[in-house]
Amino acid sequence: AEYMGFNGPIGAARVAYIDGQYVLNPGKTQLKDSVMDLVVAGTEAAVLMVESEAKQLSEEIMLGAIVFGHEQGNIAINAIHELVRDAGKPVWAWQAPAKDEPLIARVNELAGAKLQAAYQIRAKQA
Repeated sequence: AEYMGFNGPIGAARVAYIDGQYVLNPGKTQLKDSVMDLVVAGTEAAVLMVESEAKQLSEEIMLGAIVFGHEQGNIAINAIHELVRDAGKPVWAWQAPAKDEPLIARVNELAGAKLQAAYQIRAKQA
């Protein structure tokens, strides 16, 4: 649903790498045994963010963790889509009201110069 600026859900997952296996959303105890702590977030189609700490792992293992995390995040995104399908509100069009140009002009007349001057102050006051 694209309305009011919402471009769809985002999913995220934390991934550990323990004994040669990817572990989804590890607990603190599991993270102590992991050689990786990676968080990936994205849309259905794209990875948007990756943060990680790792102990000298190959590019293949790191890329695999990103793909694994993205796939797992998509499970959450699909659940959101199902919830919207089953219980969501109908899409409605919203349009911002027209600008009140006389009001904007009056505010600029009364406060514009003072606001511009205030933004020029570089020193902080105690």
